Amino acid sequence: MCDRTLALNHPVVRRYFEALNSENFETVAGLFAERGTLQPPFEEVIVGRKAICAYLKTEADGIKAIPYRESQQPKSAGNRTLQVNGEVQTPLFGVNACWTFTLNASSKITNVTIELLASPQDLLNLQQFR
Repeated sequence: MCDRTLALNHPVVRRYFEALNSENFETVAGLFAERGTLQPPFEEVIVGRKAICAYLKTEADGIKAIPYRESQQPKSAGNRTLQVNGEVQTPLFGVNACWTFTLNASSKITNVTIELLASPQDLLNLQQFR
């Protein structure tokens, strides 16, 4: 997993996955802008570094994010959007996922949206584990 994470091109995105997989949630939250947002699947938007850190401590413990491929979208109004496809592994299951990162001109994360890439039936089955 580390080799794939190190293959990511953007240093902030690489640090996000390294810190997340090391369960260093304070570091993950510190990569966000002060009012940055995290949009996890099946959840409300999490706003702000403190709230993101608290959410990750509760919900991301034991989860591993395995990035496979990073792609960059054209810049818009000074913001950079990167998409990372990969897999999320939990102690109970694994599922393909897509992370969409928006970074400001200072390379702080303003938003991360996480989508699970699974069939509707697979998603229903996942809800049983929550």
